[in-house]
Amino acid sequence: MKEFLEFLNHFGIHLTVNESSSPILGFCVVILVLSILALLCVLNIIIYLIVLNISENKYILDKISEYKLFFKIFILYKNTRLVYLAFEFMFLIINLFSIIYLCGRVAYGIS
Repeated sequence: MKEFLEFLNHFGIHLTVNESSSPILGFCVVILVLSILALLCVLNIIIYLIVLNISENKYILDKISEYKLFFKIFILYKNTRLVYLAFEFMFLIINLFSIIYLCGRVAYGIS
């Protein structure tokens, strides 16, 4: 937990969690992490689908090839297999259900 809090401090998110802190603060940190992972999964899936659509358009491919960084990212996503996309989608679903389950347990006191 300390390593993760140091990681957040590196990005300007200053949280002070110790043994005397409320347990709800730890819960909020867990929900924050799961939400960030879910957001990254959604972004990866959206970028992958956009690259698949762009790969059929020759005009856009010519324009992207002028920018080296965008072209490298484009090639990386174009070479991504469908199995990886399915894994990413399953990870997204697991994250979302975990968030719903944990929030339901807190809200309704389910033990």
